Amino acid sequence: MPVDQNFLNEVEKAGWVLRYVKQEEVSVICPRHGCDLRITLKPNQPVPNSCGAMPEVKEIVFDSYDAWRKFMIDRREGLGLSIRDMEAIAGLADDHLAKIESETKIPNLETAIMISQAAGVQLFARFAPLIKLAKRTIVDTRDQLASRTTMQKHHRARRQAKRAASDAQ
Repeated sequence: MPVDQNFLNEVEKAGWVLRYVKQEEVSVICPRHGCDLRITLKPNQPVPNSCGAMPEVKEIVFDSYDAWRKFMIDRREGLGLSIRDMEAIAGLADDHLAKIESETKIPNLETAIMISQAAGVQLFARFAPLIKLAKRTIVDTRDQLASRTTMQKHHRARRQAKRAASDAQ
């Protein structure tokens, strides 16, 4: 029995994260942090509940653009989607993703988010330790803090006014 959209919905509703999708089975992982449970499910079998609940999904930290790019290629291929399929899902122009995957184009953040969402991957920001240069710069520029704070308030007010003007249109 082939995998269909209803089966994929049932798998996700049971709390599983899709890892790979083949013609007649899916490979899923448990979203609970620290759980390494991976199972294969078939449409003609009952779908058990995962031991974790969404949104406690596995976090992957990318230390480079290339690491994200390779992860997204693996994700697309794991879902059994072609480049054209993913471009259509993400709303990208023809060959845009092909150029990204072949390293001839680097996407802007908005495009990276669109590609990630199309593959069921969520990008988010989390505070992390500062690098040594950032710490040194912060310490070395404390004497400029008062003037920087004033300038930042000015820029923030300009951005808010610009946003309000565009919202009014």
